Amino acid sequence: MTKFKLDIKTLLTIHTAFLYGQVLFAVVAFLLTDKNQPKVDENFSRIIQTVAALFTVTSVAIAFFLFKKKMEALQMQMDLTTQQKIIQYKTFSIVRFALLEAPCLFAIVAYFLTTNIYFMVLAAILIVVFAAQRPTVQLIIHHLSVSREDLME
Repeated sequence: MTKFKLDIKTLLTIHTAFLYGQVLFAVVAFLLTDKNQPKVDENFSRIIQTVAALFTVTSVAIAFFLFKKKMEALQMQMDLTTQQKIIQYKTFSIVRFALLEAPCLFAIVAYFLTTNIYFMVLAAILIVVFAAQRPTVQLIIHHLSVSREDLME
């Protein structure tokens, strides 16, 4: 049985918790929303749609750009131990998760306020993007330029 370092296990747990939180929040918002409630003002709905679209594009772009830059910088630091690299990787990953999760939560709240299904579709897409960012052993090995044994206890 393989035992990964605590920081790797923690990172996987955090990702899973963030993912389940988004899914649970979306399901609860969908079930609690009264589909028969009167529609909100059309201007308000358009403003929220624009904000959601801009927020999503900006946040996702920053998440990927920032993570890529931080990984490039981390690979250039030859003086770090494997444990230090793992800790920094965990930190950068959590920031990326937060930047990917924020527009999803905004879209769910917007759906709850407006009952516009567009927002729930946007949230579902963002949940899929978030799920695809789950750190795998191969990905961690690639990003940190370490061996599989370095990730084991």
